[in-house]
Amino acid sequence: MSITDRYLIKEFLKTSSAVLLVLLVLMVGNTLVKLLSEAADGEMASAYIWPLLVITIANYLVLFMGLSMFLGGMLAFGRLYKDAEMSAMVACGMGPKDFFRPLLMVAMPLAIMGFVLSVYIVPRLAQLQAEFSSQAERPSIETSLRPGEFNRIPDGVFFVESLDGSQLSNAFIYSQAEDGSDSVQLAASGEIKDTKRGYALKLRDGTIYQTNIEGEVSRIHYQEYSVNIEAPKPRAIGEVMAATPTLELMQSKHLDYVAEWQWRFSVPIGCLLLSLLAFPLSHSAPRKGAFSKIGYAILVYIVYSNLLSVARGMLQSGKVDPLLGMWWAHIPLIILISVLFWRQYGWPTLIKRAK
Repeated sequence: MSITDRYLIKEFLKTSSAVLLVLLVLMVGNTLVKLLSEAADGEMASAYIWPLLVITIANYLVLFMGLSMFLGGMLAFGRLYKDAEMSAMVACGMGPKDFFRPLLMVAMPLAIMGFVLSVYIVPRLAQLQAEFSSQAERPSIETSLRPGEFNRIPDGVFFVESLDGSQLSNAFIYSQAEDGSDSVQLAASGEIKDTKRGYALKLRDGTIYQTNIEGEVSRIHYQEYSVNIEAPKPRAIGEVMAATPTLELMQSKHLDYVAEWQWRFSVPIGCLLLSLLAFPLSHSAPRKGAFSKIGYAILVYIVYSNLLSVARGMLQSGKVDPLLGMWWAHIPLIILISVLFWRQYGWPTLIKRAK
């Protein structure tokens, strides 16, 4: 490996890592705040914050890998143009292949890593995320029941004045049915215990007030009343599209499944194409600055991302053949790379000799 190869690889990795770190900090920071807020409100157990955060980081890593390589390459080449280092390298006899070689030495391993993450690891993480989320949202005495405060429950709130072990006193439950009717329940004492889906209450010496949609109120006194407070039943893991293994998706002819596995394969393809586009798109005059083409780069990325989304929607709706699928969305990017390369360097030498 030559000195220039090591130098260019270092520049690519440094700028790409910086871009990726900034994107992850912004997005993961928002996710962390949301998880902490849910834990503080008693909507989820605090023990699941870090596992869910790690899974979120892996998902964002796959999402931003191509963008970070694209913008990182643009910034690296832009700085070389701004400082006239590119002109010096070209004057020393370096051609396009001398710049593509170190670029590919960085892009290919990252594309392979993106392939492994998108096709194998992320679906497994989606399964774990679904499991953690269902467990984290399960109401329990330890994590979501705080005496002296209003605690959220499905379709209502639950309040208990004091809790001594499993014995409670002065309980209040408010709930709202799907038809709009309200129910308020008061109990002087009771007993509580954890269950697999939440917790079970056995209330004593209480009253239930029910209000229908017409405003009529009914009152029921009881000596003992049992009620279960449960989390909403989660969907089966097999029904979650993102958690379905890729091999299982590829064996199905259902258009949603076909669109999902083609979307996963688009991650490494997009990462590689965007990395290759960074070199010809970053071409600029020495004094125009390293950020002169960043606006064009962001525009290209937005258009490319929208094309992938449109292609996925068309495939799911049956407007395109599954063989064509989402692959056509990569063609405009390949054409753009070829056109920019031809305008700046002409046709490759092998093509000229063939003529």
